[in-house]
Amino acid sequence: MAGGWLDGFCSSVRTHVPAAVADKVLQGSERQDESRKAEFAEWLTGVLDRLDMLVAPDIRKRIMKKLGYDCAVQHSAHTREKENLDKCGGLAAYLDTVEKEAFACGYGVRRDKGGVVVTYRPEAMNCRCYCSVWSGLPAERTASLTYCYCAAGHQEYIWRHITQRDVDVDVTCSCINGSDHCEFVFELDRAKPLAEAGQD
Repeated sequence: MAGGWLDGFCSSVRTHVPAAVADKVLQGSERQDESRKAEFAEWLTGVLDRLDMLVAPDIRKRIMKKLGYDCAVQHSAHTREKENLDKCGGLAAYLDTVEKEAFACGYGVRRDKGGVVVTYRPEAMNCRCYCSVWSGLPAERTASLTYCYCAAGHQEYIWRHITQRDVDVDVTCSCINGSDHCEFVFELDRAKPLAEAGQD
């Protein structure tokens, strides 16, 4: 995002919750510098704890998914995957292709009972999280799973774009929350077309 990750995060928080709550969640944000990795990761861990304590789960997810949507747009991930789908000749062939591919850069996709499971293994890129804001997080520390709805939003935006279906991506585990991989799941076969869901 043009203004930096922190600016986008603060904007999303303030868009979704009352000002008094946002001020408590974002306490100390004016003193933060993303280039001071360890200090920033420590501060962000506390922010997420306050977010979990003060904000309802559905709103927390919206806050983080908005960042993931913005990231997908910024990096043209949705258009790139739509081009890949078109080259494959349709959704079924695309799913066949991505499911057979090795974990390039620690990324994998598989079908499961009418749904899709997306797996990240960031250690393949010598990191704990693909997002650089966590590069300063000590190995023994964990952070709230709430943060990972940013990546869920990233996947959600891509899959909504390429399938034109109202998919809702959830997070089952993540590396910064203590797992050895990150996993994102969503129903595909039962997801309504975006036009029917009023989101075209």
